[in-house]
Amino acid sequence: MAITVVDIVNGVAYLFDKISNTDTQHWKADLELEQFRNVL
Repeated sequence: MAITVVDIVNGVAYLFDKISNTDTQHWKADLELEQFRNVL
């Protein structure tokens, strides 16, 4: 199964949406977004 950039973006957006209300996990979303930017 091939994972496209669109799939990754949608996944990151979904995860960020789910945990955006939890301040203690905000750092995790920021870290994942930073890692994603480095991949591109």
